[in-house]
Amino acid sequence: LSDQTQTFLEIANDTPYPIRLAGLLDAPSPARVEDLGRNLRLVPQAATGGRQLVIDLLPYGVSAIRVGAAKARFSDITPYPSDAVLTSMEARYHELSNQLARLNRGSGSGIGEPPNPGFESEPLAPVQPAHNTPGDPAASSASGQLPGGWKLEGEKDCSIAIDASNPHSGQGSLKLTAPVVPVSVSSGSFVPNSASSVIIQAYFRTEPQDSQVRLWIQGEVGGLPYLRRSEFKVSSAWELRAVRAVDLPAGGLDSARLRFEMLTPGTLWIDDVHVVGEAVPKAVRLNAQRTLLAALQAYRTQRYGEFARLAGSHWARHPGILAVSRQNRPAELSETSGSSRSGPAAASALSPGRTVR
Repeated sequence: LSDQTQTFLEIANDTPYPIRLAGLLDAPSPARVEDLGRNLRLVPQAATGGRQLVIDLLPYGVSAIRVGAAKARFSDITPYPSDAVLTSMEARYHELSNQLARLNRGSGSGIGEPPNPGFESEPLAPVQPAHNTPGDPAASSASGQLPGGWKLEGEKDCSIAIDASNPHSGQGSLKLTAPVVPVSVSSGSFVPNSASSVIIQAYFRTEPQDSQVRLWIQGEVGGLPYLRRSEFKVSSAWELRAVRAVDLPAGGLDSARLRFEMLTPGTLWIDDVHVVGEAVPKAVRLNAQRTLLAALQAYRTQRYGEFARLAGSHWARHPGILAVSRQNRPAELSETSGSSRSGPAAASALSPGRTVR
């Protein structure tokens, strides 16, 4: 705003960070410069092309500057965030990069599963029973491993093998013989592609009947561990068991493995292990990917206000993870008892808890 004797400059900080702005003020040297909000007189320093004006702004703050000259201009503005702010934005940038990588990974085919989930023998390579010999660490024993990376962990004198007699389907099932407990069999690493929850399904039978089994899901996300477990009894006939991991970190796990633990002495057979996940709707995934890409580009070009807006937006906070109505839910694999969840049937740009009326 300007008249014949003075100019009013309105300067806003559209980021959630305190920031310092520096720019060139094009006005005669004698012109008085005042910060009206703080009732302070400012003294811009002489610089090439004008006078350098430096202003500190609070998060989402506004400053009103009066210049005692007509048609004064403030140009070549450069933001200077503090070191603490830059560190915070850099950390958020890396979080969004990892989030986008997980979304891109999940746009591939299907849900990741452990290698050899049906426990089939490798062609031309008959699998012999693998035993833990006395004095050898179970987890590191090379002979305690089956095709697909399934391996034995636990007490000595226990064994695992691919059993060709009475599989649930296919040519064989995994047989865990445990005269003493605890003892476990664990899968190789895999990457579950679901971003919100997964259901682990498998067929079990035991001898004696009603043996106690514990299922673990062990994962990692961003270098941090993720661990959940569930216990159940298994009969002597093949039966399907399913447990749900309901509280995956946003964007899913970077890696995971399953571990089946015998809690009572006996024999456990496992077959047809499957990991089923909730597919992220295409519209949700595309909105999230576009928002994250725009946020990362804004950071690289130092458009910090745009980066802050996109990084805190609905799609960046909720990258395609929609809670859906669940009926007849299987047992939950979680640290806390699951509460019922529901959500919209289609993608929406509204924040959670907001509705249109």
